[in-house]
Amino acid sequence: MKMGTQIILTAAVAALVIGLAAGDVGKTAENTGGDDVKTATENKKKVDFDTVTLSIGGSIASTWEYELKAVDGGAEISYYDGMWKFRDDIVREDCLEQRAAGGKELYDKLAVLLAECDIPAWDGFSESDPMVLDGYTFNFSADLASSSIHASGCNAYPDNYRKFRDTVQELLEEYQTFPEK
Repeated sequence: MKMGTQIILTAAVAALVIGLAAGDVGKTAENTGGDDVKTATENKKKVDFDTVTLSIGGSIASTWEYELKAVDGGAEISYYDGMWKFRDDIVREDCLEQRAAGGKELYDKLAVLLAECDIPAWDGFSESDPMVLDGYTFNFSADLASSSIHASGCNAYPDNYRKFRDTVQELLEEYQTFPEK
């Protein structure tokens, strides 16, 4: 296993453990479970998007960031891991770890995921759990076809946060086009 993959897996496991300990439970809307991605795609429940960004920060000076972009004929997912937000000598693109690109199928899967996770309900979410002394913060922004969404939290998450984060990671791995470092 390559070093980049080990770091990503370690970070994912740590985020999962801390998320479970912090009660990674939604707080913005009733969680109804929803359809799986295939069923929802067939039913055409989608939230069209231009750009969606999920930044996750931990107790170390680093940021993990997922960026979903609508591109001509499809979508692209980028995953960044680094200190570009904390140091002037590091640029974000130098912290690119993985990139995935796909056509209409990938765009549709992401648009269905946004609908399943009720992303519009995340708008304005801003909560923190003061009982957790060490954990994760997140910042979320989405430029959708009909609106812009902004949410943030510190050890508190909107409904379906984990489902969104984990599914984006799975799609990144499935459609990966950028080689591991």
